[in-house]
Amino acid sequence: MKNLNTFLRIVLSLAFLGLVGWGIYWSVRSISRMYQQFTPMWAAGMTLGSLVLILCTLILAYAINRAAGKRSKPIPAEKARAYQLFVEMWLSRNRKPSREKQHKLAQMLALWADDGVIEAYMLFQELASDPESSWDDIHDMAGEVVLAMRTDLGFSTITITSDDLTEMQASRSLPED
Repeated sequence: MKNLNTFLRIVLSLAFLGLVGWGIYWSVRSISRMYQQFTPMWAAGMTLGSLVLILCTLILAYAINRAAGKRSKPIPAEKARAYQLFVEMWLSRNRKPSREKQHKLAQMLALWADDGVIEAYMLFQELASDPESSWDDIHDMAGEVVLAMRTDLGFSTITITSDDLTEMQASRSLPED
């Protein structure tokens, strides 16, 4: 029975390939007859136009696939936890978190964050460790880190600023009517 199944698959595959080959032969033959009826100038223009159309289609398909590929990758749970921990530690409070939590966050980011996020976090750490920096400056720089995180996750950051993100976090409750 297994051999019969394999034999039928091979026969059907060959029949399908033969059908596709015949279709290609018929299409090329028909198109060549049409081109014989055109003047050489028309034929060259049609050929060039077809090639340009195919090239534009390929460019658009590549751009669409590339854009879809950025968001289709699953986000590792560890990365999501690290980013969430940063937001909870720095944007949800008005005081600095413990050194132990900061160290844990730094370890998680070192393993899972993108280069841009790590660079932004290092600048943030310099500012946060400076005793002369104000809480508002630290909060603003935390917004820059969140922007880098959003970029790493594949979200657009063109119209959003770090101020928008920090204001959104600062106003945790909706205003009353």
